[in-house]
Formats: sequence, C-alpha cells, structure tokens
Amino acid sequence: MDADEMDVDLDAAAGEIASPSSASPASASGSLPAVLSELAALHRRASSSSAASPPLSLPSLTFLSSAASAASLFPRLAAAGIPASSLLPTLESSLSAHPLPAAVAYLRLLLAPASPLLTLFSPLPFLSLLLALRKAASASAAQGAANPNPGSGTGNPRKRKNHRQRQPSAASPAPTLLPRALSLLADAAGRLPLGSHPDARRSLVDTAAELAAFDVLAAVLGSDYHAEAVQDVVRALFPVVLSGAKSAARASAVQFLVRKLVPLGAEGADEGVRKAVGYLPRYLAVKAPDKAEARGLAVEAIVEVVRALGPEEREAFAGYVVAMTSKASRTRASPCRTRIRYGGIRRYGGIRQDTRILK
Repeated sequence: MDADEMDVDLDAAAGEIASPSSASPASASGSLPAVLSELAALHRRASSSSAASPPLSLPSLTFLSSAASAASLFPRLAAAGIPASSLLPTLESSLSAHPLPAAVAYLRLLLAPASPLLTLFSPLPFLSLLLALRKAASASAAQGAANPNPGSGTGNPRKRKNHRQRQPSAASPAPTLLPRALSLLADAAGRLPLGSHPDARRSLVDTAAELAAFDVLAAVLGSDYHAEAVQDVVRALFPVVLSGAKSAARASAVQFLVRKLVPLGAEGADEGVRKAVGYLPRYLAVKAPDKAEARGLAVEAIVEVVRALGPEEREAFAGYVVAMTSKASRTRASPCRTRIRYGGIRRYGGIRQDTRILK
C-alpha cells in the first residue's frame, strides 16, 4: 500500500467518513477486481433502469484515491466492456454520499495518464465536486470553532489541567482529505477543458478564492484558457483584497495579484489580458470601501499593484489619478462658489434693505 492509500485509510479510521458498513480492515483499501466487479454491476443496473446510480463503496473510492490504482483502471475498463462514461453517474452520486473521498477519487481519475478526459469531465459532476470541497471547508472551520485549544484561555491553571485530563479524546482534530483534494485540483485545473465551459470555470475560480487555494488560481492563469479567466480571477479576489481587515488571506491575495496576475499583462500578451491588468488599480480604486481603515488597506494594495506594473501602465494610472483628482476638485469647488455667490447676494440685499431703513 502506498502513502496515498494509507492517508485515505487514516481518514476513514478517524471517522471523517461515517459509514458502518464501509469496510472491514481486510477490505478497507479495495482491489482492482472488486472495483471492476462493482462498476460492471452498476453499469448493468443503469442499462436496465432509469433510477439514479448508487454511489461507489468506500473501499472502491479508497482504492481509486491513489495515482497507481486510478491509472490501472482504464486499460481494464475496455477489456471488461465498461464504457468510461458510465463512471460519471456513480461518481456524481458518490460526491453526495462520501464527498471528500469521492472528490479525491474523481480528481485522480481525471489526472490518470490514460484518462479519457473529454469523456470523464462533465460540468455537473465537476460542480458537485467543487460544492463538496466548499462544504468540507465549512465543516472543518465549524469544527475548529467548536473545539478550541483546551490549553487556551484564562482561569485557574490547575482546573485547566484537570479539564484536559478528563477529556483526552479532544486533544487533536481528525485528519482531513481537504488539503490533498485541493492539491489535486490545482494539478487538474490546467488540464481540464474549461475554456468551453465558462460556468464551470467561474465556479472553479470562485471556489479557489473562497478557500484561499492560490495554487489552483495559479494553475488557472497558467492554462490555455487563461485569457478568458483573468477577469474571473480579478472579480473573485476583489472581496478578499478589499475585505477591510488585515489577514493572511488578504496579504496572500495581494501578493497573488502582484506576482502572478500582473506579469500576464506584459508586452506581447493578449490584448484583453493587457487591458484587464492595466485597469486593475483603477478597479481597486473604484471598489475601495468608504471606511477609513478599509480604504487605507485598499490604498496599500493599489500601491503594491502599481509598483508591479510596467512604465506605460503606471503612467496611464497616474494620468487617471490626476484626472479624478481634478474632477473631484471641481465637484467640491462648484457648490462652494455657488454658496459664496449666494451669500454675497444675501449680504448685499441685507445692506440695501438696511440702507433703505436708515433713509
């Protein structure tokens, strides 16, 4: 058993996958003949019934979660008379029943050397995969909030020590497959045919931004469809960059814009990409929050981005700032002149009235 399979078994043993009939210790990692037998039975059932396909068993998902096992599947599928397209319905059901193990298995199959990528990739199962990752991240965050470090806090140190001794099971959280799933997603993002599936591409970018999976975003920008994805990445990262609070995610998002996105607008790049990168500091300026502290952080982000731009883009942004400052000055000055003029008329009128009274 390789390291990948051992990791998946550890997750199952830790209780992340709650299934009483998941597997006995002898069958926890499955086997290729067992997976082929299960897939053949599911294919026969789907051919004779219109009902939704059941999910794969946990031992089969565990087996497919290693790179070598996933690679060994496709040569045997054809020999067994099982079309690769028949994997999609059962994988989609598995993503609902066992989200993270199914996500890892699906990504392994997409990355397998002999994978029929255009057959195996479909927007709906892929969206289910992204939803599974989001739910897993939310559950992990909720678990972390519900189980704070028992050694933290204030109070009597002796009481805290006794409390820790009475609750030994809460010492460490269960391991999770989420980091490995995100790593595989980054590997797959550049290979998937997302250029012809804009909704799936935007969902991938939104999920990566929400989970601060910058390796996934870097893979998107390094793909063949990066020209279409640049605006999606900018749009998805704006809420993080302009969040108004200092955080590791915000700092990473700013550095991602500076180091990964801005260089895409270099001379010779696609015209749409150059425009999107050149206008990036303007977008940040327009979307900056009104609160003073948040606006100050936005200014810091704008300065970082402008420093990374080329001379032509910096000059264009400087002209934009001058024009906006001049416009703002005229907007502020115009009411003032009106008020001064109006006040002068009133005062002059008052003098004339006073003069008449004195007369």
